[in-house]
Amino acid sequence: MRYRKAKNYKEKLSVFEGKTYIDLSSITKLDIKEAYTKNQPLMLEIGCGKGGFLLELARRNPEVNYLGIEKNDALLLEAVTKASEENLDNIKFVSFDASKIEVFFNKGDVCRIYLNFSDPWPKARHHRRRLTSRCFLSKYTEVLNESKSLIFKTDNRNLFEFTLLELSARKDSLISVDLDLHSKDFEPDDERLILTEYEKRFMAQKLPIYRLEAQLLGNNRL
Repeated sequence: MRYRKAKNYKEKLSVFEGKTYIDLSSITKLDIKEAYTKNQPLMLEIGCGKGGFLLELARRNPEVNYLGIEKNDALLLEAVTKASEENLDNIKFVSFDASKIEVFFNKGDVCRIYLNFSDPWPKARHHRRRLTSRCFLSKYTEVLNESKSLIFKTDNRNLFEFTLLELSARKDSLISVDLDLHSKDFEPDDERLILTEYEKRFMAQKLPIYRLEAQLLGNNRL
């Protein structure tokens, strides 16, 4: 979906500052304890879009804090608005480049990272920009706590295979791998049944959804 650029998105987002939106433009490090009303485990979604997936997690799990990262301010505005309307105090949203994730978080701040339908960056010269490249995996390892939990979903088989190779090269640990996620039966409350906006579209086209869960225990010096 295309969104027209508008100069007042930042202004509109600022209305939610301190509620469901965190403005990182004037700070160098995110203070987790100050950002949330309760000191709880923190989980991130990088590239959260309109926030549908993360909002459902926040509704189901009030004992967990969630943070959505999205560079598109139009999408971000929809996410923070929905969270504010529901008065959810365990979810916030920010806008920044994920390549700087280790700058904004302290070591061990995060207990899980979700990557849902990330940009595949298909050209070979752009592979380092993929959010599952070794470069990014190393950054995630720095901010994750001892759980080192990463969950990745995509409709792109090439990106999924690339991700498996990157994890293998780092000697990370694979917890589960699904090559056609929705061909399986899950309990109704299983979080694997929470769909993103993109996921609904791909399922309507009968495309398989690939998913993996990994522990990032590998070598950060590759």
